[in-house]
Amino acid sequence: MSIVCLDFETANVAPYSACSIGMAVFDDGGEIVTRYEQLLLPHRNYRYFDPLNTEIHGIYASDVAGSPEFPEVADAVFEIIQDSFVIAHNAAFDINVLNSLCQLYRIPLPDFSYFCTCKGARRMWKHLPNHKLNTLCDFIGHRFEHHQAGADAEAAGKVFFAMREDAGAGTEYELLERLQIQPGRFCGGFHEPCRCIPLRKKKVTQQ
Repeated sequence: MSIVCLDFETANVAPYSACSIGMAVFDDGGEIVTRYEQLLLPHRNYRYFDPLNTEIHGIYASDVAGSPEFPEVADAVFEIIQDSFVIAHNAAFDINVLNSLCQLYRIPLPDFSYFCTCKGARRMWKHLPNHKLNTLCDFIGHRFEHHQAGADAEAAGKVFFAMREDAGAGTEYELLERLQIQPGRFCGGFHEPCRCIPLRKKKVTQQ
């Protein structure tokens, strides 16, 4: 099963306003096999570029003029994602964008499982001051250009494999088991979010 890392940037707060998508495909050893990055023209009803968003990712309306809308790249995106294990940092955001785009354009979403590196890092590296992607990358020694979709996708993958190595886990599912995190999944249109399983408190034995 491929490890596919996913990241979206949006023109405004609406999840339907995706203006960039980035993906990075890793082999099981943590090496990048394929990169994919594409500017997107948001749907006409969500094409407003909020200055706050542009300040973060640096993408303007003029940058996406002439770019494809999501349905034009959906087949290429889904060919990568289909039956893969998807990684995203703060996955609730990126998965919501993907799901929202599919609903907006009435495109069936393929089946896949996914994992949130932010949730994982909170359990794996509790000592860090926060678990933002740039903080985690500083911690593992990976340098990247933050809020560029392709670079963020690659960074999430680097964090995932660093996490797997520190946990001594051989596979993604072994890592999930050790962190007690349930993967999210889409199957036949059904969505089950990625979530942390409540940790059991150790019983104190009285002397």
